[in-house]
Amino acid sequence: MNAEAISGIYLKTLVLIAHSQYEAGGRVIIEAMSQKRPVIATPVGFASDLIRNWHNGFLVEYGDIDLLAMRMAHFIRQPILSNALGNAAKETISYIKQSWNYYERIQDIYNKIIYNFQAPVTLKKDEYKTANTDYFSLGMISTYPYAYNRFFENHGSYIEYPCANSTEELSLVHNAIISQTDSQISSYLHVRYYSELNKAKLWNSFADTEVHLGYIRYDKALSSSFSQVVIKPIEVNKKELYMRIPVLPLLEDCFIYSRHDIMINLLYSFNSSNIPEITGLKPVSYCSNNTLSLYAMFNEILTQPLLHTWPQGLIALHENEKMFIRKVITNVAYANGLYGINYGKSLTGRVAIQQNEIYLLMPCTDIYYGEMGYDIGLYLYDILKYDEKLSSQTLLGIVNQAANLYKQSPKYLLTWTLLVAFERLMASNVMLLENEIKANMRIWVMLKQIICDQ
Repeated sequence: MNAEAISGIYLKTLVLIAHSQYEAGGRVIIEAMSQKRPVIATPVGFASDLIRNWHNGFLVEYGDIDLLAMRMAHFIRQPILSNALGNAAKETISYIKQSWNYYERIQDIYNKIIYNFQAPVTLKKDEYKTANTDYFSLGMISTYPYAYNRFFENHGSYIEYPCANSTEELSLVHNAIISQTDSQISSYLHVRYYSELNKAKLWNSFADTEVHLGYIRYDKALSSSFSQVVIKPIEVNKKELYMRIPVLPLLEDCFIYSRHDIMINLLYSFNSSNIPEITGLKPVSYCSNNTLSLYAMFNEILTQPLLHTWPQGLIALHENEKMFIRKVITNVAYANGLYGINYGKSLTGRVAIQQNEIYLLMPCTDIYYGEMGYDIGLYLYDILKYDEKLSSQTLLGIVNQAANLYKQSPKYLLTWTLLVAFERLMASNVMLLENEIKANMRIWVMLKQIICDQ
């Protein structure tokens, strides 16, 4: 088979499966990655050095058929995943081609064998693993018709930004291309929105789209700026899905998750905002029924079809907790929930401070109209995740403060937090993120005990 035919086969595939027990190298892995195709391989040969989970493919131990089936199912449930991981695969190979000096490396080997001379290492083993863009975390794709090359151009230079290591880290928080320019008068952030991979498709069968379109995300961000507690853009360009906003210092997590009174009031002010309906505010979140109620959102999770490729622990958890969840949501099913504009995102990296201690939110691409409570539930969840030693009594104090402002029962707001925790628990189990699973399980157990005691 000639090179053109091999290339044609790769272009028709979503992922390469290389499940070898032994492999000296594995040229087929290099070929696939060069063609922007992710690889599911055993940790032998080239794969052990090149492949990183959720970056450019997956590593699966030889004979682990259950895990192999689960990794393959990712690409069936979310085919665009192939594009995101494939971009990183191509970049990995390109970086190695630029960095690896073949002749010097061969000479190093001969010198070591013949003269027992320890030559300097030309390239560290792990150096190329973090040298390329994390397309999956960014949700960044480059497949037609969702994205164009001009969406990946940057304005300005990457420089240090308060409370974030760089604008690159800020881009990860906001899933947008963010750069900063400085002048003698002022500084600005340039934010360009792109079509984003819908990661929820990996675990939520009800997710109705594979990609969150860039123009919808831009419209939502622009809509959010009509709120009095959101930073106003100085310049907007819908054609380029771009806006320019003033640079304000971002608050650190230690402030966000300790000054509960300020953050709860900030969220309530946003939830109560009068925002023009520019886009129809279709939800961009884990659940597709955000425009409905807490009961409907939880019911969506409970009716989620369970796949045999999912971890048995998740399937058991899902089945065992059904009775408890149904009992809880039945108690709040007829709660007179207030409806408003929900922010839909964690506050980490999204709260800025202006002069005179005025706190503002960054524009958000995930706003939606629905029953108010998701934002408080997400904030309470983040508090529990940030402070592992937080006591139940302290949490109840925060919940009571929010309940008084939102004019809802503490149990109602705790149920929202339970919803967020179960969403995250499902996601971390499907993605096999061990640290996240432990954190989410700790939060789930704590919330379950508090609700039972109410």
